[in-house]
Amino acid sequence: MAVCRAIYVFFLIVIVFNDVIQCRDTHLDEKNYTGDSTFESKSIDATSEDIDYWKDGTLEKALYSHETEDAPKCHTPRAKGNVLPSGEFNCAVVHSRDVPTSVHRLRPGDIKVIGAIGDSITAANGALSETLPGVLLQYRGVSWSMGGDGNLEEYQTLTNILRKYNPDIHGYSVGIARTDALGSNLNSAVPGAKAVGMENQALKLVEKMKIDPNVDFENDWKLVTLFIGGNDLCQSCKKPEERTAELYVANIEKALKIFHDELPRTFVNVVGILNVEIIRELRTPICSVLHVTLECPCPLGSQLRLEKVVHLTKQYQAFLQSAVDSGKYDDKEDFTVAYQPMFHNTDIPRLEDGSPDFSYFAPDCFHFSGIGHAAAAIALWNNMFQRVGSKDTVWNYQSINCPTEDFPYLYTNVNSAPEFQVNEKNNLQQTQQKKDNYKTQSQREDSDVMGWNAEDDSTKESLSKGSIVSITLGVIVLVGLCVILVVVIKRKKLIGRKGYVKV
Repeated sequence: MAVCRAIYVFFLIVIVFNDVIQCRDTHLDEKNYTGDSTFESKSIDATSEDIDYWKDGTLEKALYSHETEDAPKCHTPRAKGNVLPSGEFNCAVVHSRDVPTSVHRLRPGDIKVIGAIGDSITAANGALSETLPGVLLQYRGVSWSMGGDGNLEEYQTLTNILRKYNPDIHGYSVGIARTDALGSNLNSAVPGAKAVGMENQALKLVEKMKIDPNVDFENDWKLVTLFIGGNDLCQSCKKPEERTAELYVANIEKALKIFHDELPRTFVNVVGILNVEIIRELRTPICSVLHVTLECPCPLGSQLRLEKVVHLTKQYQAFLQSAVDSGKYDDKEDFTVAYQPMFHNTDIPRLEDGSPDFSYFAPDCFHFSGIGHAAAAIALWNNMFQRVGSKDTVWNYQSINCPTEDFPYLYTNVNSAPEFQVNEKNNLQQTQQKKDNYKTQSQREDSDVMGWNAEDDSTKESLSKGSIVSITLGVIVLVGLCVILVVVIKRKKLIGRKGYVKV
């Protein structure tokens, strides 16, 4: 087996470097690189043996240069991220009158800070890459749960949807950036991470939030997304005793406990793992070599090994969902964890002939492309506004679901309960009644200022045409009498003056 793997790796190296040498000139193009300013301090021509090419970014920068558009391409361009007909957003943007104190009445416009932990899917490895070496680049700016590049019309990400409600949201990642780069911001995902690494990532994310001057740690509402498990499943056949569902959930719960104890005003998304067996259909000569040797060997090979991975996947999903839905994270009014299952039964997007649509995947046929990230982002958003127990378990990304007028909040275990729904409906009705009463009272006050009251209005409406005519004639007669009286008085005064002169 070791010999076979060595042969696979050898052919992989030949394929990759053949691509690098024949398709592109690997040179620097600093003007197009937006990942980390620290890269500017080193040159690609540096020859010192002391240089850590990954640490200082020299090799990473060369890989980005390999992706630039001014060099000839040998690969079909990947979709850039738009899965909607025109990126349309038709939701009414409604904000809370006051900042809520309960996470169970949290609207999207209330969210001020966004963060995430996970693996290379959240780091967006290869998302906009058009070549195999480019999969090593982390395109965090278009990450499904954290990307903040462009706008919703260009890149459908969770951040860009939330920006429609709050343009000043903070924490999203931009450009190409490693975990510790400035561009990552509050995206703490680490490529290659497994569930055992979630505790450490959670600690680092909390610390980042605490020291970030743009975060009001105590008062800002925060949205954190956790997605992990692909690498656990892909390596589960090597050390099965370390990849059990019990250990998987226990490691995630360590991270959730940190969030629960340390983060005020926080809504945590826990996204269920997808079924990695779909990788068996994503086959090309290059991808098959990568999958078997490096990325995900365990679902491949014998049928027995596949069945074990499928069974373990179902356990991961069921055990984690049960832990989140248990209520253990619903003991605080300003914190909750919600399980989002949109990956549970997700299949490969397909073309009309039934074959896999590779545009949803990076050149390694494993990570998401830009369009794959867009689909995942919309599916996550839609899950967030579906009641617990009625959430989609497949990708639903054809349209962006809108919060309803009757229930404009992110769904939690608590507010999904029927009694909460009834109480909330009653509260909304009472609020509307108060608004109507206030409006009526205001109208009455306005009428009083004009000299009218409700009785005057009813009297005025009851006047018949005859009454109006009578009143009009009476007014005319009264005016006529007044005129006559004035004339008589004037004549008397005139006579009096003449008589006085005569005397």
